[in-house]
Amino acid sequence: MKYNKILFIASLLPLFIGTYGIYINYSNKVEFSNGKNVFATIIDEPENCDFLNDKSAVVRLLYNNNEYVKDVDKYYCPFLGEKMIEVRVNQKGDKIFFLEGEDFNTEIFFSFMIFCIGIYIVFKLNKK
Repeated sequence: MKYNKILFIASLLPLFIGTYGIYINYSNKVEFSNGKNVFATIIDEPENCDFLNDKSAVVRLLYNNNEYVKDVDKYYCPFLGEKMIEVRVNQKGDKIFFLEGEDFNTEIFFSFMIFCIGIYIVFKLNKK
């Protein structure tokens, strides 16, 4: 009985993670779609793209006297190396998105799958 309570509490973790992921990614998707395209100045970028792993490096951008730091991987290397890059900024101007490579639908889908796994575990534990 005590073991089932621990499993039930542990099963809530995927529910919370999935819900949080859906909320954050949907919010980002809305901010992206309501934003506007602008040109930002590249302040700092990885020196050599050959040694980049996923999310292992950052690029620092300057737009409207605000500095933004974005994670980059090898996908973004062809876009770097310029002085300016076209990006999308949300209406508030506090978030910046790359035009290419932002895949909110996939992130929302996988967050939903994590949420579904949590629901499945909760129902499986309640059947016992």
